[in-house]
Amino acid sequence: MIRSKTTFEAWMNLTDRYATVSSACVNLLKTKLQTAKKGTDSIEKFLLHLKHVRDQLAVVGISISNDDLMIVVLNGLSSKYDMIKTVLIARDATISFKDFRNHLLAAK
Repeated sequence: MIRSKTTFEAWMNLTDRYATVSSACVNLLKTKLQTAKKGTDSIEKFLLHLKHVRDQLAVVGISISNDDLMIVVLNGLSSKYDMIKTVLIARDATISFKDFRNHLLAAK
């Protein structure tokens, strides 16, 4: 920064320095989404965790749609939820994330 002669040059130096960190962070967050499992967490806690990861990706410009997030959630559920997974996947109409959440909570 000290050697930068213009604000543009300073900005480019900052971008070069922190771009690698951002890429590593994005990759880590994407991996968290792809490998997320509900485990012993409640549905609420699992959904909040995934929404938090999605929000972190949004901060760096990566948008995850509700439909994609719902697929991530369904993939992270155990076989205990197979019936509701089948019902939700087989729907012809789109479903809001709120309704999706309510269906999962009702399936406990």
